[in-house]
Amino acid sequence: RARLQRAAAPCCRSFSSKAEPKAFGDIPGPSRWPLVGSLPDYLRRAGYKTSDIDSFAVQRGYYRDFGSIYRLSLPRLGDHIV
Repeated sequence: RARLQRAAAPCCRSFSSKAEPKAFGDIPGPSRWPLVGSLPDYLRRAGYKTSDIDSFAVQRGYYRDFGSIYRLSLPRLGDHIV
């Protein structure tokens, strides 16, 4: 029986980078306020709606403004790296 050789999937390849990882506080994101975190910016981007929010459009805006990795701070949920 012949053995088939599989190429590694792109998601499974190892990457080599000489760049140092950023500190948690250096990750970009919207302004954070005491107690409410990034919620004012999130609601502004959502058109100040509190229901039927198009969260994908809000996240797409963050991606456009801050890049593929950004930080959100939401009340009761804490800090998140997206």
